[in-house]
Amino acid sequence: MVFSKIYTYAANSEVFDKLDPSIKGSAVVFVSSDTLINEKDLLTTWLQQKKEPKETKARVRMLVLDNYGMTFSQFIDPQFISTFQKGDGERKPFRQNFTGIRMFTALWNWRASLKQFNAALEAWRTENGFTPEQVDVLAEAQQLIYDKQDPTDLLTKNGLKKEDIDKLTSFNQMNCEDIPIFRLGHSKNGHGFYVRQEDVKSSTKYTTDTANLLAITRSKAEQFAVLVDRIMSAIEYSDTLGAETLGVRLLKEDKTPWKPEELIDLNNDEHKRTLSGLLQSQFKKLVLVADKREIAYADGDQWSMIPAMVSNIVRTITYFQHNPNELNNSGTECASIKIKDGETKVLLKT
Repeated sequence: MVFSKIYTYAANSEVFDKLDPSIKGSAVVFVSSDTLINEKDLLTTWLQQKKEPKETKARVRMLVLDNYGMTFSQFIDPQFISTFQKGDGERKPFRQNFTGIRMFTALWNWRASLKQFNAALEAWRTENGFTPEQVDVLAEAQQLIYDKQDPTDLLTKNGLKKEDIDKLTSFNQMNCEDIPIFRLGHSKNGHGFYVRQEDVKSSTKYTTDTANLLAITRSKAEQFAVLVDRIMSAIEYSDTLGAETLGVRLLKEDKTPWKPEELIDLNNDEHKRTLSGLLQSQFKKLVLVADKREIAYADGDQWSMIPAMVSNIVRTITYFQHNPNELNNSGTECASIKIKDGETKVLLKT
């Protein structure tokens, strides 16, 4: 195969105008299986094919480069491909920086929404004088009403009245009005959460009248808060953990730290600039050690570690869900990254 240099599609010639406009601004290369063709002639040959498609034999193809996977230089490097396929020694991963920063944003907003929800729930519970157990009962009683059953006995046995259910409804509609994702609910399946449609006409976080949100129990919301904090602790900068994290520091344009309960708004220009700056941040070279293999991350590619880390976490949690007897009483670490001093290795412990 013969490959050209990398070009950026930005021309306005009549030939290029016939292409899909979505390609404009993309990086492309030209490739041919004809090994006799000169690399410098690939572009002109391809242009000739486009100008006279009926008279010219197709010898050259244009490939649009995908920056969500491995870089093109890796793709055409026989030594890299050979090393990757064999799995010997240090291997470079597929480059997933954009995926990594999207996953970071999703994790950040999930945690921010959860922190807002838990804070609002605790304030509402205290204001109304409910115990945590009574909050659970109110959610269950509301579910009984949805199922067209009478909740009177359940409420009376726990010192509650039917009027208290209205307070729960008000909490979801008013107190959580501008909190994305979460609403208080009761889970009949034992998972602690389920998706249900909610009225969000008055919310500033949604542009539709209804949205599918996560109805979650009080205890499950607390568990999720611990889990997502553990995951983020492996990514965020920490004064105490130091080198044991990726060291991501989310700062506003005035250099003040982003609070964990503050959402990242992708429609906000300042927020987008913050993420763009993070994407171009340079870290030292790291090596991710997971699943008995080492994967080297060069400068600027450390965002690609986040998809690998989250994938490993999901596999670990899923495994212990199906094999609970193998879980240590002290718990199993599946969301921590550690950098060994002097060795620049990141260990993903499971």
